[in-house]
Amino acid sequence: MRRRSGTLRIHVVYLLFVMLLALAGCGPAAPTAVLLTPTQAPAQSPSPSPALSRVPAVSPTPTMTRTPKPTPTRWIYARMTATAQAQQMVPTPTPPAAVKPSTAAGTTARLAGRLIFQLSAGGPIYTIHADGSGLTMLTAGMDPVWSPDGEHFAFTRWDGDRPGVYVMRADGTDERLLFGTRQARLPAWTPDGRRVIFSRQNGGRGPQRICIPGYRCFDIPADEYWRLAVVTAAGDDFRDLPSDFHSFSPVVTPDGKWVIYAGDRGLKRVNLETGEQRALTDELYVASPALAPDGRRLVYMVRLHDHWDLFLLDLETGQRTQLTRSSALAGRAADNVSPAWSPDGRFIVFFSNRDGTWRMYIMAADGSGQRPFLEEALAGLTFTYQNARERMVHWGPETP
Repeated sequence: MRRRSGTLRIHVVYLLFVMLLALAGCGPAAPTAVLLTPTQAPAQSPSPSPALSRVPAVSPTPTMTRTPKPTPTRWIYARMTATAQAQQMVPTPTPPAAVKPSTAAGTTARLAGRLIFQLSAGGPIYTIHADGSGLTMLTAGMDPVWSPDGEHFAFTRWDGDRPGVYVMRADGTDERLLFGTRQARLPAWTPDGRRVIFSRQNGGRGPQRICIPGYRCFDIPADEYWRLAVVTAAGDDFRDLPSDFHSFSPVVTPDGKWVIYAGDRGLKRVNLETGEQRALTDELYVASPALAPDGRRLVYMVRLHDHWDLFLLDLETGQRTQLTRSSALAGRAADNVSPAWSPDGRFIVFFSNRDGTWRMYIMAADGSGQRPFLEEALAGLTFTYQNARERMVHWGPETP
């Protein structure tokens, strides 16, 4: 009888513990999903004003720290360095004297358009033509993305006394702060180029301690919220968008009505005007959705046990296709991350560490013909993916 009573007491304590964790908002730990947290997080983040004069005089400089093991919280946090000093530290490499026109996925067609990419979050941002010519360093920051006409690009910075969302001309001139805010990520343009949607740190839950009488206490780390916001390309008419507590990588449908993003559980979409939200998928860990130019296909990252792979979702039929996978003979499955479409929708460029180091790859839209991309032109550069859902590359049209 004593043994049964003791066992029953253990079960009751365990059930109470699970119920308390559920009430506190804790769930299973993400294997290696990474979010961002500021160096000094206030109890409640103030809503920034779009006026540049309202930007804080001093911004905390985050640092990047990879979390080695999962913690008993819903998210694993990291800190990211974002400093413009890298612009002077990393010289622009000299491209080969004669760069052969690039081909992809077994074709001989010359690839068109220009790519904009970062070496690491907060590091140098470069541009290069899809045929491998014209490698040029433009600035420093993170998550660069071309405007629809290719004449400008948007990016974010966390360093210095003017952090926020920036816009710059395609040639690296006329830099301006579009919206000042302490921490912003992953800007995206509407198809008409008149508005920019982005993710910003906005509020959250402070650290908590839960105690079970007669057993022990548990500390739950703070949980910062990342919400979507929108501002005009002129830097005014700012407003927050309805979104999940952790909302990243917004992309806008060709009709300009819906914003698709990676939410707390799966892919979501929110109506830009009405705020209506709908779920697209029900997956625990997804990241970096990229919408094809036709608006029908979506490529995105899915966490599979201990690595990221790329999947294709047909938004009309709901069919889901895995595009990348590692060989069963590989010692460790490779990560395939940060996908982006070619302007004509025929190819997908992405980053992979399948060869032991991060390199840019390309494949056809159906996943065939995967191979390194622009190897000769990018040979002098070192890439770092920091597992923080960052946008490493975006492929846009040629500048008029």
